Amino acid sequence: MKFTINSSELSKALDRAIKFVPGKPMHPILANIKLVATDSGAVLLTSFDLSDGIQLELKTGVIDTGE
Repeated sequence: MKFTINSSELSKALDRAIKFVPGKPMHPILANIKLVATDSGAVLLTSFDLSDGIQLELKTGVIDTGE
């Protein structure tokens, strides 16, 4: 995965997504934020705590797709 993005835009998105990461997760996988660079030129940030979640889409310059 490789993409270009403004650092302040990424920071704002991470600040929003981190609110849905539990402090003491029941499952280790929930202690992270998933990043996906898509073919459509967007980066998706996803976080979830089993009851609430968020998925943010950021328009970026995707060079290589991946997760």
